[in-house]
Amino acid sequence: MPKKTDSGDPPSKSTRWDAMIGRIRPQIFLAIMCATVFSMFTAYLAYQMEAIEVMTAIIGGVFGFLGGVSLKVLENE
Repeated sequence: MPKKTDSGDPPSKSTRWDAMIGRIRPQIFLAIMCATVFSMFTAYLAYQMEAIEVMTAIIGGVFGFLGGVSLKVLENE
């Protein structure tokens, strides 16, 4: 059930949206963007070198990073 405001009315849609966006921290967003760009660049280089083991490590690292970030976000809620 949604929380009521001080006036007793349920919160408006924009208030709920602001609360949801407020949880997304700029540092987390920047970390995800930097990791994505770095991984894409490294994956391209590994593809050019035909280095499958490097590609496997990149994919595992990206999933591990995203798993760690998502756990941290859930922990802060």
